[in-house]
Parts: sequence; C-alpha cells; structure tokens
Amino acid sequence: MISIIRRYEKITPLLDDRKKILGIENEPSTNTGNGKETAEFLRELNHPRVKAIWDPANNLFSEVPEDPFPDGYSQIKRYLVHVHIKDARRTVEEGPSCVPIGHGQVDWKAQIRQLKVDGYAGFLSLETHWRPTPLSEPVLRQPGGNRFSEEGEGASRICLENLALLTRDL
Repeated sequence: MISIIRRYEKITPLLDDRKKILGIENEPSTNTGNGKETAEFLRELNHPRVKAIWDPANNLFSEVPEDPFPDGYSQIKRYLVHVHIKDARRTVEEGPSCVPIGHGQVDWKAQIRQLKVDGYAGFLSLETHWRPTPLSEPVLRQPGGNRFSEEGEGASRICLENLALLTRDL
C-alpha cells in the first residue's frame, strides 16, 4: 500500500489547486475492497480532499468480506463523501451476487437511518448491477454496451421502488 500512497501523494496537489474532491470507492478489484481497507488507505494518505465513496454491497464481494453495516460503515463514515446504492448476497456455496435492493445482506434501512443521524448531506446514487436475468461475471466486471444495459431500466425501477418502501418511515 505504501507505493500506492506515494503515487497519490504526487497528485493530491492538483486537488488543492482546483479545490476538488477525489472519491475512493471500496471496490473489491482494488486495494480498497472493504470499509476497513478504504479507511486504512485514507488514514495513511491523510489528505482532506480525498474522501470515501461508500458502496456497502461491495463489502460482500471483497476477498476479505466485512459486514457492510455497521462494521464497514463505522470504519469509513468519517471520510464519507458519496454513497452507492445496490444490494448483494454472499453464500458459501455460490459466493457473492447482486440482488434487488432489500433482498440482500445490506441492511439499507439501518444504513440510511444512520446516515441521517450522522448528518450525511451528500448524494445516494443507484448502482443497478442486478438484473432479472443474471449477468455473466465478465459482463458485470466490464459494464457497458447493449448486454450490460439489457433489463437495466426495469431492474432500476424495481430497486428504486424497494428502496422507497424500505425508507418510507425514516
């Protein structure tokens, strides 16, 4: 991680000059696969303009799975700048997979309630990787094009409706 930190230290002056924020997502295909790893990276880099993009479902895809809420969230909440909304389930037999919001292991109701308690004022962006007809791993990992987009609108509508139901009392 030290070599990655050094590379980021070279570009952080650009953030200061332009008064921009750089978001680092907990993304399993990188060195920041879960909340703990993302927090460690941000703590080591220690730059006020480098923040966390929190994707709770990604914690379930990490090589080192971590309970998204409250465990992963408690690690990165002090760095939070943006939140991705999707859901996933991880089983021993099948590993991780995307599912409709509210059907996975992310406790979205508790997560959003805690975001409100913590005074989070940023955006939530829907990241619909789930499809009624499952996507192959290569298509999921390299989104874009017609195959990735098939059934995307319908899946997004279902996920937004589920999210609205989960959060209507908050």
